[in-house]
Amino acid sequence: MSEQKGNKLLVLLVVITLILVIGLGIVLGYFIFFKDKTNSSTQTNIKVEEKIMDLKEFVVNLSDEDKTYIRITISLAYDKKNKKLDKELPNKVPAIRDVIIEILRKKKTADFNSNNIDNIKKELIKAINSNLTNGEIINIYIQDIIIQ
Repeated sequence: MSEQKGNKLLVLLVVITLILVIGLGIVLGYFIFFKDKTNSSTQTNIKVEEKIMDLKEFVVNLSDEDKTYIRITISLAYDKKNKKLDKELPNKVPAIRDVIIEILRKKKTADFNSNNIDNIKKELIKAINSNLTNGEIINIYIQDIIIQ
């Protein structure tokens, strides 16, 4: 009988050890595989404090056949902490305006529907950022837009 007790105790210890090892494996696996996902979701919620630079109004002929033009007022947003970009942007205004005008002149009236305006903003941001060396524009705001 004591042999059976010893065997039962051994089996019970092995089962408890297996349960603890499996439980520990699950906990460690959770932290290893899902830790990056939880950190990345908190990082995307971090807002950058923006500084806004207003550009003067643009009046540009569009590429439509019927002499259509756009009047648009644009502001650039960038990281408030970037002091180098603070100094660079005023010197680059002529180049930035040139890039914006060049892109807008290639557009047609139909390109400015509500679905495409975000694509135009992305295109403008990419083109402007290619002219900057000390940082980048993170957003473009349109205050006024009239197409005639």
